[in-house]
Amino acid sequence: MRSLKFKYLSIALVLAAHLIPSAAFAVSSVSVSLTVLPATACSDGIDNDGDGKIDYPNDPGCSSFNDNDESDSTVTPPSGGGGGGGGGGGGYYSQTSVSTGKASISGKAFPLARIVVLVDGTQVASSTATADGAFSISATGIEPGVRSFSIYALDSLVGKSAPITVSTSVNTNTSTNISGIVLSPTITTDKSEVKKGDPVLLSGFAVANHSVLIEIKSASISKTLVAFSNALGAYSLSLDTNTYDFGSYAIKAYVVDDSHQSPYSRSVGIIIGSRTLSASACGNHADVNGDCKVNLIDFSVVAYWYKRSNPPALVDLNGDGKVNLIDFSILAFNWTG
Repeated sequence: MRSLKFKYLSIALVLAAHLIPSAAFAVSSVSVSLTVLPATACSDGIDNDGDGKIDYPNDPGCSSFNDNDESDSTVTPPSGGGGGGGGGGGGYYSQTSVSTGKASISGKAFPLARIVVLVDGTQVASSTATADGAFSISATGIEPGVRSFSIYALDSLVGKSAPITVSTSVNTNTSTNISGIVLSPTITTDKSEVKKGDPVLLSGFAVANHSVLIEIKSASISKTLVAFSNALGAYSLSLDTNTYDFGSYAIKAYVVDDSHQSPYSRSVGIIIGSRTLSASACGNHADVNGDCKVNLIDFSVVAYWYKRSNPPALVDLNGDGKVNLIDFSILAFNWTG
């Protein structure tokens, strides 16, 4: 079984390596700063009360890593009423609570964007960007350890930006600040397939009052068109398909803001052919983080929950209450790269 597990994981990794696009895409400017708070008596590696036990959870006098007193609490049993040697009395104990960490995430998106933060694939916080697109969110109650943060924006039409994923440590003695996030524009198309000569409407939201660069690529061509966002960040462009050959095209958008290029949007595709079909939502249940792609980001989220108890429904791809090789097989089958 062990060799089978590694065989499947190896297949998934090899598949991912072959499906990742070779073209270089823009990378957001993300800085992760860790501010370490002063160590407490229950996290300093010292036997402060001389009982031979050091720090939480080994010293019973520590209720958490943040506790600044290792001294064992003394519990005085209630006085008994009368005599008699009766049997053993009930035991006394003090419950300890598991401390959690927190993180602050800040950056820029488009005006009034709905910002969503996920930790290990589970949504933990959301907020609304200001009229100029700035946002700042605090996520609390995070279990200590190495955590994967995914941040994306929703526009008023429920279009999604491409998610930015940052992995960093969270613990009870560290305040984790993730700053410098710049989220991509959103982009949608009104058709998935279009009869050559008919127009295709591309639209979305980006940084307000800026040029939005739209890249259109196929196996043989690469073109960049320009649209302009208004004060609300909305933009649109009507694509004249007369100037394009029959075939499939991938389309992405980005913005250059104050000499800084945003990440690319998620990709939308169109086929120029002999008929016209309206576009539909991606709807792929293996798309764990909701970016309409099944790739390494989804793989990393599913891998985190591998054989862990109580996985979220969105990573339990076959709905059997656990994450195992069957879920990785579903992920590989739906892989888009």
